[in-house]
Amino acid sequence: MNLGHLKSDLLKEIIQKWSIPQSDQSEYHSLIIERPSFDLYQLLKSLKYDSTSYFKNKEDDLESIFIGVQASFSTHDEIQKMESLSLQNKELYFLGGFNFDFDKNGELEWADLRPGLFILPYLEIRKKSGVVRFIVHFPRTIYNDKISQARWIDSLDENFKLEDDDTLNNQVDIKSIKLNPNKLSWAKIFRKGMQNIVDESFHKIVLARKKVFELKKPVNLGLVLNSLEGLNPNSYLIKFCLNKKAYFVSNTPERLIKIEGNEIVTEAIAGTRPMGGSDEENEDFINDLKSSYKEISEHRFVRKNLEDNLSEYSNSLQWEVEEEILQLKYIQHLYSRLRVQCSSRPNFFKIIRKLHPTPAVGGTPWKKAKSFLIKNESLNRGLYASPVGIYSKDYSDFSVAIRSALFTIDRVHIYAGAGIVKGSDEEGEWNEIENKMKNFENIISGGAK
Repeated sequence: MNLGHLKSDLLKEIIQKWSIPQSDQSEYHSLIIERPSFDLYQLLKSLKYDSTSYFKNKEDDLESIFIGVQASFSTHDEIQKMESLSLQNKELYFLGGFNFDFDKNGELEWADLRPGLFILPYLEIRKKSGVVRFIVHFPRTIYNDKISQARWIDSLDENFKLEDDDTLNNQVDIKSIKLNPNKLSWAKIFRKGMQNIVDESFHKIVLARKKVFELKKPVNLGLVLNSLEGLNPNSYLIKFCLNKKAYFVSNTPERLIKIEGNEIVTEAIAGTRPMGGSDEENEDFINDLKSSYKEISEHRFVRKNLEDNLSEYSNSLQWEVEEEILQLKYIQHLYSRLRVQCSSRPNFFKIIRKLHPTPAVGGTPWKKAKSFLIKNESLNRGLYASPVGIYSKDYSDFSVAIRSALFTIDRVHIYAGAGIVKGSDEEGEWNEIENKMKNFENIISGGAK
């Protein structure tokens, strides 16, 4: 594909078709240009990384490249404004997510979350059900202003850039690796958590940690995405630019919620074993997972939480998949999928608040688990294990952003967690987190000098 020709032809067509129907009173008008189907991921690899975001859903039937940021929405008031905009124009797809704690702004490396961050691009290249559409969103305020139109086109042109291959580096120069918390500190938190479970303060707590790679030079995100692509089937692949120097990447198998029309789809993924090195060993892991009281209890905490929170929306809650095995590259989980038919379109953000965090990433009961984490967990989770995805009027799809990492200029923060319940083993849970970090750690360490 010749990106130069693609872009010049697109800009010419935008200028030729620049018009807003009189009947369209929305604040942003969307101009849609269809093109023959092509591989969006190959295009993504050619684009400048500091101005593009990317979303692919777990079924691989929706894929979008977001080019540039012409509007962002972070505060509660701004996110309400985003909801209003979506009702005006169903073609507006917003990419973003929330801080793990909805009621707090992000801190340190997550300072862009206030308490969330969503973007509206200049251009979205959307491939849905095999159809590719270039969708440009321009504000009504510039329609009769030639100078503003020219500036808008310049902004799109500036963001729609090829990556300079000479600047890419496939080698990763690691200066140091730090654990937060370290193993000794994590063990103390684990034992406190277990004592609270014995005392019945809560039934489950999810303890997270991160591994921070300090680098001599930035990681080539193209290398990271290339390595993740296809690694875990039935998983989201998300690259979200928080700003020009920080990028969140997630390759998560877990869906928090999808709403399309009046239908809700959500999932429970909890209960974990590593993948075996042989078919025989793997079969042993599967049998152990399916018979483990600890793992089954952990999984059913999540299922019950989903049922309790969604029952008010419908009398028709159907578990269409129940406690099957979901296999990924390095680990496997117990997996269930719930479908809910609603009598009317539910309020998306109200449901998000009810569902997040599920017991799979927080704990149960959440109020007491949250109090424990505030006192004992030293890291700021940010977008890790948070709702991250696409929001629009007629289609919204949010992952639970586990299996994730934050890339900055000189650091990579890799996140993972483990659910602690009665019967949990300290060393086993530490090793489970190590296995969950392998997606990203092997990419970083594999490219290291």
